[in-house]
Amino acid sequence: KTEFFDSIEQSRAFDSLGEDLGVKPYENKHDPQTDRPRRVYTGETINLQMLRRTEATPPPRAGAPTALILNQSSANLPAIPTASVHLVLTDPPYYNNLAYSELSDFYHVWLKRLHLPCYSTAQHAPMAESLYGGKKKSITPTEQLTAFADGLASVFKESNRVLTPGGLMVFSYSHNQPQAWIALAYALARANFAVTAVFPVRSEGQSQFHSYEGSLKWDAVFCCRKAHRNPKRSTTHRLPPNLDANLKDVRLWQKALKDSDLDFSSADARSLALALQAKELCNRMPPRGELRTFEPWKAAAQPIFLRTTKQVRDYEESQNQNTKAKPRSTS
Repeated sequence: KTEFFDSIEQSRAFDSLGEDLGVKPYENKHDPQTDRPRRVYTGETINLQMLRRTEATPPPRAGAPTALILNQSSANLPAIPTASVHLVLTDPPYYNNLAYSELSDFYHVWLKRLHLPCYSTAQHAPMAESLYGGKKKSITPTEQLTAFADGLASVFKESNRVLTPGGLMVFSYSHNQPQAWIALAYALARANFAVTAVFPVRSEGQSQFHSYEGSLKWDAVFCCRKAHRNPKRSTTHRLPPNLDANLKDVRLWQKALKDSDLDFSSADARSLALALQAKELCNRMPPRGELRTFEPWKAAAQPIFLRTTKQVRDYEESQNQNTKAKPRSTS
């Protein structure tokens, strides 16, 4: 696992917390009697190693399991050998939902006044390095989306490199705009991943600041493995027929969650449908030939995602009409 820290003090705080968790690792398990999480200790001991950008990689420690935290970009991890990781759990930015670097500027103003060792004295947080698809003065929205897709692809490529042949990459993602899903599908395919499973998971509680009517409360979990594609294919690329995703899974999830008294809104259903469409394109439309770069790949993918969105909306309207048409029972 890799983490990025804004300050040396923040990393030291995590170092101390990590040492405590390493001595007595635990997992949270739901206790039905108290309806609260309960700590379940594993009985293991984990050695924690934290490396900052200027430190060399130490040899692995013998004996107990080791946790290595790297304070550097996930697009370049020379400290991790090729094909040495069995599971990558990551959390990519959801396109333009949160401007992490801009939000961290609030803390940067105060931290740089403390004159901490190795801390940057720049005027702003490193926004140019941020993988964020939001508004930036220097580039157009089209360039923002392309930069996001290419940046995400570079991180996924490094994840592919460090994974073992049977390794698994798992992450969650959600968005209500097709372009965010187009960028994700391209990045996965460009990194030579195949999506093996997609399913929803509740990500927001009832008390979140952005928990309002129409907002997304469920993420889509992606399970990905290394793709086995033929590299000797022609440089020309013909689109496979019928690239539209089968949205039957969306309706099955809607019914299952409704039967379990779990709120799964129309917005969540549309997001899951776009996730399934991203899976379909990642697996069946790899970037090659004239579709190798993002712009032509986006042009081919966009009408497919728009059809998916229309299918979900048409289904929702038909369900609403059927509900209104049912006669009320009389007692």
